[in-house]
Amino acid sequence: MRHFKARWGFFLGVVLLVLALFIIKTRPEFKVKHVIILDTQFVDKQWVFQVMNPTSNDNIIFYPRFRMNHRLQKHIPPIHHVKFHINIFSQTLEVRVVERTSFASVIAYPYNYIVDKEGIILNVNQHQDVQSVPSCR
Repeated sequence: MRHFKARWGFFLGVVLLVLALFIIKTRPEFKVKHVIILDTQFVDKQWVFQVMNPTSNDNIIFYPRFRMNHRLQKHIPPIHHVKFHINIFSQTLEVRVVERTSFASVIAYPYNYIVDKEGIILNVNQHQDVQSVPSCR
């Protein structure tokens, strides 16, 4: 009889957990309403927003932060990593961009490349074109 009560309690706990996850996943109170992109100096905020492509169906609690971090690093070379902060009450997703720091300037006529310690070119735009940078003479 004791095992029956324990199994019933476990089953009830699992059902309540699944029900709570379903409610959190489907309720409009847990959807992303606002996306704020912070701490960008050289990377255009519109470029970050375009790569993220947030939709109104994105859940603020189950937002794919790890996958989005890798996606932004892959598509926007000057980004070192991204930190996500969520505010459930205002349904706001804050994206804090940490950009790579320049290490050297490589002049290969007619371009001037700004690179970091890993050799990644930092002065590129969304079309992967090198942006012109004034050089000191």
